[in-house]
Amino acid sequence: GVDSGGVLRTLLEKKLIKILGKKDVPGKPLVYGTSKHFLEMFGLKDLSGLPTLKDLAGLGPPPPQEQVLPLRNGKSDEEEAASREEETKSERMGEKNEPAGETSKDLG
Repeated sequence: GVDSGGVLRTLLEKKLIKILGKKDVPGKPLVYGTSKHFLEMFGLKDLSGLPTLKDLAGLGPPPPQEQVLPLRNGKSDEEEAASREEETKSERMGEKNEPAGETSKDLG
């Protein structure tokens, strides 16, 4: 479960909620309710002035959408990595094919 003890403690300290009693079920959890101070603080006559859950559903942020990252040089990350690997191989092959400094003909 979620530990809501800290939030409830803060609401109790600010007198925004009050303990109404205990529920008659195993564990006897506390039952909380809004206080008169809560209504006054939010300028409400009663709880019917609060928005419904349906009203609140439209106020949240839009659902997350997939982020599409732009291609680099028109290539996907996989294509870019393969291209870099191919360039590295070509560079290594070029080093092996180049003549090294002096040869036996130059010494003779």
